[in-house]
Amino acid sequence: MPGTSLELLIRRSELGSLRERDIDLLLCMEMHAKAELTAFFGGLLGLRAEDFAGAWISVSEAAGENDLVISFQTQNGLRLLLLENKIAASFTPDQPERYALRARAWMNETGVDTVHTLIAAPADYLKACNSSIFDFQVSYEELWQVLAAAQDKRSAFLADRLRDGIRNKQNGWQLVPHDGATRTWALIHQVSQEHTPLLRMPPPVEKPGGSGWVYFRDAEGMERYRKEINIVFKAGHGFADLQFRSTLAAALSAAVAGSLEPGMKVAQAQKSAVIRIETPKLDFQSGDNDPQDVQEGLLACERLHLFFIAHKERLTNLG
Repeated sequence: MPGTSLELLIRRSELGSLRERDIDLLLCMEMHAKAELTAFFGGLLGLRAEDFAGAWISVSEAAGENDLVISFQTQNGLRLLLLENKIAASFTPDQPERYALRARAWMNETGVDTVHTLIAAPADYLKACNSSIFDFQVSYEELWQVLAAAQDKRSAFLADRLRDGIRNKQNGWQLVPHDGATRTWALIHQVSQEHTPLLRMPPPVEKPGGSGWVYFRDAEGMERYRKEINIVFKAGHGFADLQFRSTLAAALSAAVAGSLEPGMKVAQAQKSAVIRIETPKLDFQSGDNDPQDVQEGLLACERLHLFFIAHKERLTNLG
C-alpha cells in the first residue's frame, strides 16, 4: 500500500533525481564556497583553494558548450579548467575533440595562463568511453569522497544528495558498491578492532570504487577536534596522516620542532598540513591485501594518535 503524501515526501531524496545540469550547478556553488572541492580542483592544477577566481556554468562558444568553466589566479594570469559532465549520455559527435579545440582557442586570450580540459563522470563511464582526449578524468566516486570527507554540513548535504539522486536516476548510473573496496574496508575494520581499538573505527558500509581514505574522526581524546584535526589512513596512497585543516606546513613544522618521532615528517596536503608516516599501499581494486600490511598502516595511525595526545596543547594552538 502506498504511504500518505507526507510519508512519501519524507522518503523522497531532497533533490530528487539529479540531471547533469543540476550537478553542474551544485559543483559551481561548491566551488564558490572555496571549500574542499575547490582545493581538490585547484590541486589538479598545482594551485590552492585560495587561488580560486570564479566558476561559470553553461558557457557557450562557437565550437560548442562547456558545462562548467573553473578559473584560478596565477602570477601569469588565469588558469582555466573546461569541465564536461556526464552521467550516462553518450558523447555528441566530436565532443572531446571540440573541448580540446576550445582550450587551444582560450590560450590565445590575453590574461590567460594555461587551459586544461576535464571530464567528470561515473568510474564505469570513464572506463567505457574515450576520455583520454581530456587532460583530466575525475570520477563521481572521487567527487563524492571529497564532499563526504568535508567538515561542514553544506558539503556533507551535497555529498549525500548527489549520491542518492544519482543512485535513483532511472536508466542512469548508480553508485555501485565495489567488491574490492568493500572487502578492503572490512579488513581494515577487522584489524583495527583487534589491534587499534582506540581509533574507534565504525563498522563500514558497502563502498564505491575509489574509496581509499579512512577517516578516524572519533579517535579517543580527539572527538572535540574532529572538524579541524583528523587521523586519515590514506591507504591507497601509502600514507597515514595526522591532518590539520587550513594550516600551513611551516606553522606545523614550527610547532613540532624537535618532537617528531622516527619515520614522521611534515608535509603540505592541499590546504591542510599533515604529520605523515609512510605505510604499505593497499589494493582497493582487487581487495587482496595482506593483513600484516593493514596492521602496519593502522599502527602508524595509532602512533599519530598517541603523538597528538602527547602534544595536544601545542597542536591545538597552531594559529
